[in-house]
Amino acid sequence: MRDKVPLPAFRWIACLMLMCAPAAADAQSAGQGLFEKQHCGSCHDVEIEPADAFDPEIRSSRKGPVLADAGIKLRKEWVAQWLQDPLRIRPAGAFPPVATRTGPGDKDQIDESVLASHPSLSAEDAAAISEYLATLKAHGDRLAAIEVKPTNLPKKMAALNFGKFKGCIACHRDGPDNGGVSGPELYTAWARNTPEFLFAYIQDPSAWDKHTMMPGLALNDVEINKLLGYLKTISGAPK
Repeated sequence: MRDKVPLPAFRWIACLMLMCAPAAADAQSAGQGLFEKQHCGSCHDVEIEPADAFDPEIRSSRKGPVLADAGIKLRKEWVAQWLQDPLRIRPAGAFPPVATRTGPGDKDQIDESVLASHPSLSAEDAAAISEYLATLKAHGDRLAAIEVKPTNLPKKMAALNFGKFKGCIACHRDGPDNGGVSGPELYTAWARNTPEFLFAYIQDPSAWDKHTMMPGLALNDVEINKLLGYLKTISGAPK
């Protein structure tokens, strides 16, 4: 009997790729099926909006963020965990004017009665949907030239820059009970978003979402990295 001749390394790799490709496709298909079964599309678009210009009706009718770029925007592991225990990221919902009321001292107060809760999923379903969302990479080419270098300022100085100098605190929370409610909270942003997306979004919000309520601040790379350094610090991530 002739001895078996070992396959060259590149052929083993090719075989593995062929074996893994159907599995990956099946996982994506399963996740997409669950996404549709759970009616996630009733709140989240997975395609870039077709409108060429700002449309106030689109902004006011949103129930959840667009997920066409979820694969480059969100960390897959975070998505899988969050779907099992979904804590509200946007304190006042996708369109804050619907849920905010003027309270004492002209401060915004949230009317929780008009906000829907996100359903919780099993670990298995959450993992499947996170795999599917990871394949949605609209405009991924925009991140190719992004170089993130978070600046580690002293925390008090970084908080002052975030709050007073840049004014982010007016719309965003940097702690559970500190900051505005019209934008997503940012004390978990470093854990949920990819650094490259955070950089690119701060650089030009309307390029990613023409219906965003976030203004363009025309910040240079140095200033953006200062903000990213603060987001990384308040997330508890190692420096």
